Amino acid sequence: MGTPVDLHAVLHERGQEYGNFVSMSEFAQDLKERIRSAPGAHRLEPYQWESLDMICTKIARVVCGNPQHEDSWTDIAGYAKLVADHLKKEHPEDSSHVAYREMVKRYDAFST
Repeated sequence: MGTPVDLHAVLHERGQEYGNFVSMSEFAQDLKERIRSAPGAHRLEPYQWESLDMICTKIARVVCGNPQHEDSWTDIAGYAKLVADHLKKEHPEDSSHVAYREMVKRYDAFST
């Protein structure tokens, strides 16, 4: 068995990075509710909802906690890229994704 986890220490560390859990949760739920009430929300697929839910949580962590925490920003980009990659596979010839493919090429070139 591994070393026991000091849950108090973990929660303290997370609080330092992400802010007060209750405040951050309220902010994240407000963001999610706004998105769910948008006129076109009914068109989203479950994987898109999940990505947006996670992005909202990550945004809330950034604005309620440490905006310099790189992992939060990487996670936001990652969840968006998961959806975009799935759309690209689902509709490879769809012209609406041409701009996305160009953006990904620029991002990949910039991030390497």
